[in-house]
Amino acid sequence: MSEGKKTSFAFRIKSIFTGIADFFINHFRILSSVGYAICIVVIVFVSITFFSRKDSTFGILFSTALSCLLTIPITLNMSQVLKARAKSEENKKDRQLKIQQDEIEKLKSQNEMTLRKLQLIEDTKFNMPVYQDVAKLTLKEITRSGTIVKKEEVADVKPRNYYEKIFGVSERHKDEILSVINYEMNVKSGIDLQNIRVSKISDDTILVGGITPQYTADPQFNFTDVIGELRHISLDHNGREKHINIEKDFDSETKISQKQNQYKSDAEEEFKTGYSLGEDREIIKAAQNFIHIMLAPLYKNIEFETDAQIIPRNSLPLLSYLQNESMNYKEELFKTKEGTELLAKYHLLNGDN
Repeated sequence: MSEGKKTSFAFRIKSIFTGIADFFINHFRILSSVGYAICIVVIVFVSITFFSRKDSTFGILFSTALSCLLTIPITLNMSQVLKARAKSEENKKDRQLKIQQDEIEKLKSQNEMTLRKLQLIEDTKFNMPVYQDVAKLTLKEITRSGTIVKKEEVADVKPRNYYEKIFGVSERHKDEILSVINYEMNVKSGIDLQNIRVSKISDDTILVGGITPQYTADPQFNFTDVIGELRHISLDHNGREKHINIEKDFDSETKISQKQNQYKSDAEEEFKTGYSLGEDREIIKAAQNFIHIMLAPLYKNIEFETDAQIIPRNSLPLLSYLQNESMNYKEELFKTKEGTELLAKYHLLNGDN
Protein backbone atom coordinates (compact mmCIF):
# COMPACT_ATOMS: atom_id res chain seq x y z
CA MET A 1 0.00 0.00 0.00
CA SER A 2 1.42 3.42 -0.97
CA GLU A 3 2.11 6.19 1.57
CA GLY A 4 -0.73 8.31 0.20
CA LYS A 5 -3.26 5.48 0.53
CA LYS A 6 -2.08 4.72 4.10
CA THR A 7 -2.54 8.38 5.11
CA SER A 8 -6.00 8.56 3.54
CA PHE A 9 -7.08 5.33 5.25
CA ALA A 10 -5.82 6.50 8.66
CA PHE A 11 -7.59 9.84 8.19
CA ARG A 12 -10.90 8.11 7.49
CA ILE A 13 -10.57 5.76 10.49
CA LYS A 14 -9.78 8.69 12.77
CA SER A 15 -12.75 10.63 11.41
CA ILE A 16 -15.11 7.71 12.09
CA PHE A 17 -14.03 7.26 15.73
CA THR A 18 -14.01 11.01 16.32
CA GLY A 19 -17.55 11.26 14.97
CA ILE A 20 -18.77 8.43 17.23
CA ALA A 21 -17.20 10.04 20.32
CA ASP A 22 -18.67 13.46 19.49
CA PHE A 23 -22.09 11.90 19.00
CA PHE A 24 -22.23 10.41 22.51
CA ILE A 25 -20.71 13.49 24.19
CA ASN A 26 -23.13 15.90 22.49
CA HIS A 27 -26.13 13.76 23.30
CA PHE A 28 -25.00 13.53 26.93
CA ARG A 29 -24.73 17.30 27.08
CA ILE A 30 -28.17 17.78 25.53
CA LEU A 31 -29.74 15.26 27.92
CA SER A 32 -28.08 16.89 30.95
CA SER A 33 -29.25 20.31 29.77
CA VAL A 34 -32.78 18.95 29.45
CA GLY A 35 -32.45 17.58 32.99
CA TYR A 36 -31.35 20.98 34.30
CA ALA A 37 -34.26 22.65 32.52
CA ILE A 38 -36.71 20.19 34.08
CA CYS A 39 -35.20 20.96 37.47
CA ILE A 40 -35.77 24.69 36.89
CA VAL A 41 -39.40 24.07 36.00
CA VAL A 42 -39.89 21.90 39.09
CA ILE A 43 -38.23 24.50 41.34
CA VAL A 44 -40.36 27.31 39.97
CA PHE A 45 -43.51 25.21 40.31
CA VAL A 46 -42.69 24.17 43.90
CA SER A 47 -41.72 27.72 44.88
CA ILE A 48 -44.94 29.18 43.51
CA THR A 49 -47.05 26.50 45.12
CA PHE A 50 -45.31 26.35 48.53
CA PHE A 51 -44.20 29.90 49.18
CA SER A 52 -47.27 31.62 47.75
CA ARG A 53 -49.17 30.72 50.93
CA LYS A 54 -46.53 32.05 53.37
CA ASP A 55 -44.00 34.46 51.84
CA SER A 56 -44.33 34.93 48.08
CA THR A 57 -41.38 37.35 47.90
CA PHE A 58 -38.99 34.83 49.39
CA GLY A 59 -40.34 32.14 47.06
CA ILE A 60 -39.74 34.29 44.05
CA LEU A 61 -36.21 35.16 45.14
CA PHE A 62 -35.43 31.54 46.02
CA SER A 63 -36.68 30.11 42.73
CA THR A 64 -34.94 32.85 40.77
CA ALA A 65 -31.62 32.19 42.46
CA LEU A 66 -31.80 28.43 41.90
CA SER A 67 -32.91 28.90 38.32
CA CYS A 68 -29.97 31.18 37.64
CA LEU A 69 -27.58 28.63 39.10
CA LEU A 70 -29.04 25.81 36.99
CA THR A 71 -28.96 28.02 33.88
CA ILE A 72 -25.17 28.18 34.06
CA PRO A 73 -24.54 24.45 33.27
CA ILE A 74 -27.34 24.55 30.69
CA THR A 75 -25.66 27.50 28.97
CA LEU A 76 -22.24 25.84 29.15
CA ASN A 77 -23.56 22.53 27.84
CA MET A 78 -25.49 24.10 24.95
CA SER A 79 -22.48 26.25 24.11
CA GLN A 80 -20.33 23.11 23.87
CA VAL A 81 -23.00 21.39 21.82
CA LEU A 82 -23.14 24.30 19.37
CA LYS A 83 -19.35 24.40 19.18
CA ALA A 84 -19.25 20.65 18.62
CA ARG A 85 -21.83 20.93 15.86
CA ALA A 86 -19.87 23.72 14.25
CA LYS A 87 -16.70 21.65 14.53
CA SER A 88 -18.55 18.61 13.20
CA GLU A 89 -19.69 20.57 10.18
CA GLU A 90 -16.17 21.83 9.69
CA ASN A 91 -14.79 18.30 9.99
CA LYS A 92 -17.42 17.07 7.57
CA LYS A 93 -16.34 19.68 5.06
CA ASP A 94 -12.70 18.73 5.67
CA ARG A 95 -13.53 15.08 5.09
CA GLN A 96 -15.39 15.90 1.89
CA LEU A 97 -12.50 18.07 0.76
CA LYS A 98 -10.02 15.31 1.61
CA ILE A 99 -12.11 12.74 -0.28
CA GLN A 100 -12.28 15.08 -3.28
CA GLN A 101 -8.52 15.61 -3.13
CA ASP A 102 -7.99 11.85 -2.92
CA GLU A 103 -10.27 11.32 -5.91
CA ILE A 104 -8.38 14.00 -7.85
CA GLU A 105 -5.05 12.39 -6.97
CA LYS A 106 -6.41 8.97 -7.87
CA LEU A 107 -7.73 10.27 -11.19
CA LYS A 108 -4.45 12.04 -11.86
CA SER A 109 -2.54 8.84 -11.10
CA GLN A 110 -4.85 6.83 -13.37
CA ASN A 111 -4.42 9.36 -16.17
CA GLU A 112 -0.65 9.28 -15.80
CA MET A 113 -0.67 5.47 -15.81
CA THR A 114 -2.93 5.43 -18.88
CA LEU A 115 -0.63 7.89 -20.64
CA ARG A 116 2.37 5.76 -19.74
CA LYS A 117 0.72 2.67 -21.25
CA LEU A 118 -0.18 4.70 -24.32
CA GLN A 119 3.46 5.77 -24.70
CA LEU A 120 4.64 2.16 -24.42
CA ILE A 121 2.10 0.99 -26.99
CA GLU A 122 3.04 3.78 -29.38
CA ASP A 123 6.73 2.87 -29.00
CA THR A 124 5.91 -0.77 -29.72
CA LYS A 125 3.81 0.24 -32.72
CA PHE A 126 6.69 2.40 -33.94
CA ASN A 127 8.94 -0.67 -34.05
CA MET A 128 6.30 -2.91 -35.61
CA PRO A 129 6.94 -1.80 -39.24
CA VAL A 130 10.49 -3.10 -38.83
CA TYR A 131 9.12 -6.50 -37.86
CA GLN A 132 6.39 -6.26 -40.50
CA ASP A 133 9.02 -5.67 -43.18
CA VAL A 134 10.75 -8.82 -42.05
CA ALA A 135 7.32 -10.49 -41.72
CA LYS A 136 8.81 -13.90 -41.07
CA LEU A 137 11.09 -13.79 -38.06
CA THR A 138 13.99 -16.24 -38.24
CA LEU A 139 14.62 -17.88 -34.88
CA LYS A 140 16.58 -20.97 -35.88
CA GLU A 141 19.05 -21.83 -38.65
CA ILE A 142 20.06 -25.38 -39.51
CA THR A 143 22.92 -26.49 -41.79
CA ARG A 144 23.10 -30.10 -42.88
CA SER A 145 25.28 -31.98 -45.36
CA GLY A 146 25.10 -35.39 -46.94
CA THR A 147 25.53 -37.50 -50.05
CA ILE A 148 23.02 -38.73 -52.58
CA VAL A 149 23.95 -42.07 -54.20
CA LYS A 150 21.77 -43.32 -57.04
CA LYS A 151 22.20 -46.28 -59.38
CA GLU A 152 19.40 -46.65 -61.88
CA GLU A 153 18.94 -48.83 -64.94
CA VAL A 154 17.82 -46.98 -68.05
CA ALA A 155 15.83 -48.23 -71.01
CA ASP A 156 16.65 -47.93 -74.71
CA VAL A 157 19.70 -50.22 -74.88
CA LYS A 158 22.01 -48.88 -77.50
CA PRO A 159 23.49 -51.39 -80.07
CA ARG A 160 27.22 -51.87 -79.54
CA ASN A 161 28.52 -51.82 -83.11
CA TYR A 162 27.69 -51.73 -86.79
CA TYR A 163 27.29 -55.53 -87.00
CA GLU A 164 24.69 -55.51 -84.23
CA LYS A 165 22.83 -52.65 -85.91
CA ILE A 166 22.57 -54.60 -89.20
CA PHE A 167 21.63 -58.02 -87.83
CA GLY A 168 19.90 -57.03 -84.57
CA VAL A 169 22.21 -59.31 -82.59
CA SER A 170 23.05 -58.10 -79.13
CA GLU A 171 25.02 -59.58 -76.27
CA ARG A 172 23.44 -59.59 -72.79
CA HIS A 173 24.04 -56.20 -71.30
CA LYS A 174 22.40 -53.36 -69.41
CA ASP A 175 22.78 -49.62 -69.23
CA GLU A 176 22.71 -47.83 -65.89
CA ILE A 177 23.38 -44.37 -64.58
CA LEU A 178 25.54 -44.01 -61.45
CA SER A 179 25.30 -40.69 -59.64
CA VAL A 180 27.08 -39.55 -56.51
CA ILE A 181 26.13 -36.03 -55.42
CA ASN A 182 27.26 -34.20 -52.28
CA TYR A 183 24.92 -31.57 -50.87
CA GLU A 184 24.88 -28.89 -48.20
CA MET A 185 21.51 -27.62 -47.01
CA ASN A 186 20.72 -24.42 -45.12
CA VAL A 187 17.29 -24.08 -43.49
CA LYS A 188 15.93 -20.98 -41.73
CA SER A 189 12.85 -21.43 -39.60
CA GLY A 190 10.85 -19.24 -37.25
CA ILE A 191 7.41 -17.62 -37.08
CA ASP A 192 5.27 -15.31 -39.17
CA LEU A 193 4.33 -12.25 -37.09
CA GLN A 194 1.25 -11.80 -39.26
CA ASN A 195 -0.17 -14.98 -37.70
CA ILE A 196 0.31 -13.90 -34.07
CA ARG A 197 -3.01 -13.08 -32.38
CA VAL A 198 -3.62 -11.40 -29.02
CA SER A 199 -6.64 -11.40 -26.72
CA LYS A 200 -6.95 -9.18 -23.63
CA ILE A 201 -8.08 -11.00 -20.48
CA SER A 202 -7.67 -8.11 -18.01
CA ASP A 203 -5.76 -4.84 -17.70
CA ASP A 204 -2.60 -6.73 -16.74
CA THR A 205 -3.08 -10.05 -18.58
CA ILE A 206 -3.18 -11.05 -22.26
CA LEU A 207 -3.38 -14.37 -24.10
CA VAL A 208 -1.18 -14.89 -27.17
CA GLY A 209 -1.85 -17.55 -29.80
CA GLY A 210 -1.03 -18.43 -33.39
CA ILE A 211 2.64 -19.29 -32.80
CA THR A 212 3.21 -21.73 -35.65
CA PRO A 213 6.79 -22.69 -36.61
CA GLN A 214 7.45 -22.48 -40.33
CA TYR A 215 10.18 -21.89 -42.88
CA THR A 216 11.07 -18.21 -43.06
CA ALA A 217 12.72 -18.83 -46.43
CA ASP A 218 12.95 -21.69 -48.89
CA PRO A 219 15.65 -24.21 -47.89
CA GLN A 220 18.87 -23.51 -49.77
CA PHE A 221 20.70 -26.48 -51.31
CA ASN A 222 24.23 -26.48 -52.71
CA PHE A 223 24.95 -29.58 -54.80
CA THR A 224 28.34 -30.85 -55.96
CA ASP A 225 28.46 -33.54 -58.62
CA VAL A 226 31.06 -36.15 -57.63
CA ILE A 227 30.28 -38.96 -60.06
CA GLY A 228 27.97 -38.97 -63.06
CA GLU A 229 28.32 -41.92 -65.40
CA LEU A 230 26.24 -43.76 -67.97
CA ARG A 231 27.66 -47.26 -67.79
CA HIS A 232 27.22 -49.93 -70.48
CA ILE A 233 27.68 -53.24 -68.67
CA SER A 234 28.21 -56.57 -70.45
CA LEU A 235 26.98 -59.63 -68.57
CA ASP A 236 28.04 -63.27 -68.77
CA HIS A 237 25.58 -66.13 -69.10
CA ASN A 238 25.18 -66.12 -65.28
CA GLY A 239 24.19 -62.45 -65.26
CA ARG A 240 27.43 -61.30 -63.66
CA GLU A 241 29.13 -58.13 -64.81
CA LYS A 242 31.76 -59.01 -67.37
CA HIS A 243 32.76 -55.66 -68.78
CA ILE A 244 31.90 -52.03 -68.01
CA ASN A 245 32.18 -49.30 -70.57
CA ILE A 246 31.66 -45.64 -69.68
CA GLU A 247 29.68 -43.81 -72.32
CA LYS A 248 30.96 -40.27 -72.91
CA ASP A 249 29.10 -39.11 -75.97
CA PHE A 250 26.84 -36.03 -76.00
CA ASP A 251 23.59 -38.01 -75.70
CA SER A 252 24.90 -39.87 -72.66
CA GLU A 253 26.06 -36.67 -70.98
CA THR A 254 22.62 -35.11 -71.58
CA LYS A 255 20.86 -38.11 -70.09
CA ILE A 256 23.16 -38.05 -67.06
CA SER A 257 22.53 -34.34 -66.52
CA GLN A 258 18.76 -34.81 -66.73
CA LYS A 259 18.83 -37.64 -64.20
CA GLN A 260 21.03 -35.76 -61.76
CA ASN A 261 18.76 -32.70 -61.93
CA GLN A 262 15.83 -34.98 -61.18
CA TYR A 263 17.65 -36.47 -58.16
CA LYS A 264 18.39 -32.99 -56.81
CA SER A 265 14.79 -31.85 -57.28
CA ASP A 266 13.49 -35.01 -55.61
CA ALA A 267 15.83 -34.47 -52.65
CA GLU A 268 14.58 -30.90 -52.13
CA GLU A 269 10.94 -31.91 -52.38
CA GLU A 270 11.42 -34.87 -50.07
CA PHE A 271 12.91 -32.61 -47.42
CA LYS A 272 10.13 -30.02 -47.66
CA THR A 273 7.37 -32.59 -47.34
CA GLY A 274 9.08 -34.87 -44.86
CA TYR A 275 10.49 -32.41 -42.32
CA SER A 276 7.71 -30.97 -40.12
CA LEU A 277 8.18 -27.86 -37.98
CA GLY A 278 4.85 -28.24 -36.23
CA GLU A 279 6.30 -29.63 -33.00
CA ASP A 280 9.61 -27.79 -32.96
CA ARG A 281 9.59 -26.76 -29.29
CA GLU A 282 12.84 -24.84 -29.67
CA ILE A 283 11.27 -22.43 -32.16
CA ILE A 284 8.08 -22.10 -30.11
CA LYS A 285 10.07 -21.27 -26.97
CA ALA A 286 12.21 -18.72 -28.80
CA ALA A 287 9.07 -17.11 -30.26
CA GLN A 288 7.46 -16.88 -26.82
CA ASN A 289 10.59 -15.24 -25.41
CA PHE A 290 10.64 -12.72 -28.26
CA ILE A 291 6.97 -11.79 -27.81
CA HIS A 292 7.41 -11.61 -24.03
CA ILE A 293 10.29 -9.13 -24.42
CA MET A 294 8.18 -7.07 -26.84
CA LEU A 295 5.04 -6.90 -24.68
CA ALA A 296 6.42 -7.20 -21.11
CA PRO A 297 6.53 -3.39 -20.61
CA LEU A 298 2.77 -3.30 -21.30
CA TYR A 299 1.45 -6.29 -19.36
CA LYS A 300 2.38 -7.99 -16.11
CA ASN A 301 1.10 -11.41 -17.19
CA ILE A 302 1.55 -12.79 -20.71
CA GLU A 303 0.00 -16.22 -21.26
CA PHE A 304 0.48 -18.39 -24.35
CA GLU A 305 -1.98 -20.77 -25.98
CA THR A 306 -0.18 -24.10 -26.10
CA ASP A 307 -2.14 -25.40 -29.11
CA ALA A 308 -1.19 -23.37 -32.18
CA GLN A 309 -4.44 -24.43 -33.89
CA ILE A 310 -6.59 -22.77 -31.21
CA ILE A 311 -7.20 -19.07 -31.81
CA PRO A 312 -7.94 -17.12 -28.59
CA ARG A 313 -11.49 -15.79 -28.37
CA ASN A 314 -11.97 -12.13 -29.42
CA SER A 315 -8.34 -12.01 -30.51
CA LEU A 316 -6.80 -9.62 -33.03
CA PRO A 317 -3.60 -9.70 -35.09
CA LEU A 318 -0.73 -8.22 -33.11
CA LEU A 319 -0.52 -4.86 -34.91
CA SER A 320 -4.32 -4.45 -35.00
CA TYR A 321 -4.46 -5.23 -31.29
CA LEU A 322 -1.88 -2.54 -30.47
CA GLN A 323 -3.76 0.00 -32.61
CA ASN A 324 -7.02 -0.88 -30.85
CA GLU A 325 -5.42 -0.53 -27.40
CA SER A 326 -3.96 2.83 -28.39
CA MET A 327 -7.42 4.11 -29.36
CA ASN A 328 -8.94 2.82 -26.10
CA TYR A 329 -6.34 4.59 -23.96
CA LYS A 330 -6.83 7.85 -25.87
CA GLU A 331 -10.59 7.63 -25.36
CA GLU A 332 -10.00 7.02 -21.65
CA LEU A 333 -7.85 10.15 -21.40
CA PHE A 334 -10.39 12.25 -23.31
CA LYS A 335 -13.00 11.56 -20.59
CA THR A 336 -11.38 14.07 -18.21
CA LYS A 337 -9.99 17.56 -18.62
CA GLU A 338 -6.71 16.59 -16.97
CA GLY A 339 -6.37 13.56 -19.25
CA THR A 340 -7.05 15.67 -22.33
CA GLU A 341 -4.35 18.12 -21.26
CA LEU A 342 -1.86 15.29 -20.66
CA LEU A 343 -2.63 13.85 -24.09
CA ALA A 344 -2.20 17.26 -25.72
CA LYS A 345 1.21 17.68 -24.05
CA TYR A 346 2.19 14.19 -25.19
CA HIS A 347 1.30 14.94 -28.82
CA LEU A 348 3.12 18.28 -28.59
CA LEU A 349 6.31 16.65 -27.29
CA ASN A 350 6.17 14.01 -30.04
CA GLY A 351 5.49 16.52 -32.79
CA ASP A 352 2.08 15.05 -33.63
CA ASN A 353 -0.72 17.09 -35.11
